[in-house]
Order: sequence, then structure tokens, then C-alpha cells
Amino acid sequence: MKQTLLKDLRLEEPQGAEDGFRLFPVVTAKANGRGYITFEEAMENGLVTVPETGSVPELTVTVKGEEPVLVPEGTLLIGGLQNRTVNITLLLEPGKTHPISVSCVERGRWHPREHRPIRPDLDFEPGPAVIPYVVRAAKVRSLSSRYARTGRMTADQSLTWERASRLLSEAEVDSPTEDTASIFINREAHLSKIEKSVHLIPNQVGVVCSIGSRIVGLEVFDHPLTWQVLWKKIVRGYAVEALVSWRSRVVKGVVSKQQAEDYLEKTDLCLATAQRRKPPVGLGEHLLMAPEHGPVSGFALAYNERLVHLVAFPTV
Repeated sequence: MKQTLLKDLRLEEPQGAEDGFRLFPVVTAKANGRGYITFEEAMENGLVTVPETGSVPELTVTVKGEEPVLVPEGTLLIGGLQNRTVNITLLLEPGKTHPISVSCVERGRWHPREHRPIRPDLDFEPGPAVIPYVVRAAKVRSLSSRYARTGRMTADQSLTWERASRLLSEAEVDSPTEDTASIFINREAHLSKIEKSVHLIPNQVGVVCSIGSRIVGLEVFDHPLTWQVLWKKIVRGYAVEALVSWRSRVVKGVVSKQQAEDYLEKTDLCLATAQRRKPPVGLGEHLLMAPEHGPVSGFALAYNERLVHLVAFPTV
């Protein structure tokens, strides 16, 4: 496999799961020090605050401590006046307050939750998973296209709501506020079963995920410790789609390791021609793979000559 930006990555043998869900671990041959902590770790140690701003498409993150904080795209933020999700991965500098671009994933609420009054220092906390694949993929495709054209890190909010509403309906999950996060609570038993059928391997930094005969996404970080912190939430975000597809009996076939390797190479080719943009907030630069320019849609965040986070969904 001829690779450039992804030259240090390789795929391992697939790990099977029920409901047509299969993933291929991605491992790295090279992992130096991280030089940052994840948003999850920063939250646990009181090193970030995320208050409600009163603006649907924007929140602020204040970073304390001495290390940059990696805030991955798809992160589900629970609380505030409505739940949000992070639009694109950012590496935020310490000692600053940063505006970040978000999308709403709870259309029917604009008030504090009764059981969790808003606190002035921290209104949001991380959710149980990244947002479900079908919602996330639509959001990322629209964002990569808009960001490449305009330089604005915004996604199509109406499309995000439409995909979330459809997912809840197909999963037969009743949520009065159309809360995307409610699907994880409703399907906890099934998701836990799938989660137990996959496991971490040494030097793993990501996965290629498939459902039946479809590759649905590639997710890679730059360091095994980052993947160790985030893998369960990411896998759950993809696994939800498998549960919905299984219920509708549309799961057929299986993805081979060669097909997964071909997808990794296809992504590498798209990255080689991706548009590069310096984000208006945070460190590094974004490599944008817009859906109108190739078979893979998504982005990578690059910093200090390495890819810190890569998200790649099939364009169609």
C-alpha cells in the first residue's frame, strides 16, 4: 500500500460483533509523546469550563492548566439549555477562553434540565458516546463542504435535526425533546453487548468500521493513549447504526480486510489533495475533504507535522 500521510498505519484482523457490526483495528508503528490532553481528561481534572452562552451554534471553552486540550469532533455535550455536539476537532491552547462551533442535537429543549440546574462554572459535561454515525456523517459532510468554501466551521443545522429525528424514529426511541443522546440510554443493553465483543490491541489508534457490506467510517488519532480514552464512546456512536439497520433487516454481507485497506488508501489519496485551512481558533491546521471533491468526506487536524485526528466517511 503506497501511503503518504498515513504511512505509519496498518490494519489488524477484524473483530466481529452481532447485528452486522465489524471493525478493523488501526495500529501505528510510531507513537511519540502526545503533547496534549483530551477534553475527557481535562473535564475529569477540572481543567476546562464550558458554560452555556445562549447561542445555539457557539459555546466557549476555557482551558486551564499547562497543556493544550484536544476537543474531538462529534463530542456530545450534555446540559445547558439544549445538548450540543462539537462540529470539528480543535486543539485549544491553555490559559485562554475559546469560542467553538457546535450543532444542536436536542431540537425540542431551550431551558435548563429540571434535575440538573445550570451551574455558573460548568454547564456542560461529556455525553455517553459521540453522536450516532448517521447524524455525525451528515454533519461532517456539510461542514467540510461549507468550511472549504467559506472558512466558517458551521454545519447544516436543519440536516442534523432531520437525521436525528429519523434515527430516533427508526430506533423506536421516544424523546419529547428529540434528544439524540436518549438513544444510548434506551439501547444500553444492546450497546454493552456489542462493546464486549471488541477490544483494544497494542498500539491501536483507531478503527475502520463496517456494517454488513458497507464501510461506514474511518477514525484515527495520533496516539494510543488518546484512543484508549475515547474508543468506547466512538465505537458506540457507530454501533447504534448497526442496531437500527439490524432492526430493519438491511444488514447483508461482510467487509473484507482488503476492502478496509483499500478504503484506508483511498482516504490517504484524498488527504493528499485536501484543502488546508488554518482554523480561526486553536492550534494546527485542518485538511478538508469536501464531498464534492472525492469519494471520501471529512477532515484531519494536523499539528507539528502529524495528524492528531482523522475522520473519514464515504461520500455516498
